[in-house]
Amino acid sequence: MGMKQAELARQSGVGLTTIGKIEKGQSVSLALLITVLRTLGLLENLDLIVPETKISPIQMLQLQGKKVQRVRTSE
Repeated sequence: MGMKQAELARQSGVGLTTIGKIEKGQSVSLALLITVLRTLGLLENLDLIVPETKISPIQMLQLQGKKVQRVRTSE
């Protein structure tokens, strides 16, 4: 975006080290990453990092719980 690291750090309110870590792909807290993305106007790109989770049919059944079934007794 043509912005120097020091300027981005100042505008975001994070340290210069944090900006360097983000550029290198190193670990930073999610709060700091969101702050930098917001400053760059790229917050909507967070969806690309954390994809939507879909529930499998088996997990759906497990979430519904077991249904009570009557057992027929023989006479």
